[in-house]
Amino acid sequence: MLYVDKEKCEGCEACVAVCGTGAAQIIDGKSEIDVNQCVECYACKNVCPYEAILEKN
Repeated sequence: MLYVDKEKCEGCEACVAVCGTGAAQIIDGKSEIDVNQCVECYACKNVCPYEAILEKN
């Protein structure tokens, strides 16, 4: 499962642009990942310039 480190996220919307399912959204200036829509393709994690999207073990 992916999650966003809110302290690292700058709300640049790179994750939103590459998310094919609409799971990545910007809410209150920060990225949010809807775990019900996320298919764990890691596109958002790979494109994030701030390394703010992490995998929860």
